[in-house]
Amino acid sequence: MCPDASKNTGDTAWRIMDYEVQMFLGIDHIRSQLTVNGSGEAQLIRNALVESSVIHIRILTDVFLSRAKWSDDIKLEQLGFDLNSNDPVLAEKISALSMAYGEASEPDSNCWTINKRLAHPTIHRTEGYNYSALFSSLNEPLRAIIEYVYDSAKRSLPFQLLS
Repeated sequence: MCPDASKNTGDTAWRIMDYEVQMFLGIDHIRSQLTVNGSGEAQLIRNALVESSVIHIRILTDVFLSRAKWSDDIKLEQLGFDLNSNDPVLAEKISALSMAYGEASEPDSNCWTINKRLAHPTIHRTEGYNYSALFSSLNEPLRAIIEYVYDSAKRSLPFQLLS
């Protein structure tokens, strides 16, 4: 691949990451502020926010764990990170996220839950599933790796709460 194509791929990967991080952080903030009064419309909005959060968690986790299945899937390497560089901080953060996320083949892991209860039309999908445990277990490792990756790349986070 010529250098210009590689740079373009990296720029595109960062634009996509910025969007995914903005959505993950922004929707998490909105969900934490939202109170549902029991109306049907409010519950639809809450469900849409929960499902959107779960999808952005899955996308970010796939990138950070370099779980690419296709040649055009984004991996940390496309963001300028060398996973063979023996960066102990990055390795620790990746390991923490991997442990919290689990594997698709592990029933009731967070990965399995996302795939079976949301991302695929399976018999495990149910109305009213509570994703609180998933959010709780993935929030800290995901935020830690986001902050580390953006700090290491000397990039500003794409979502900041106004004080």
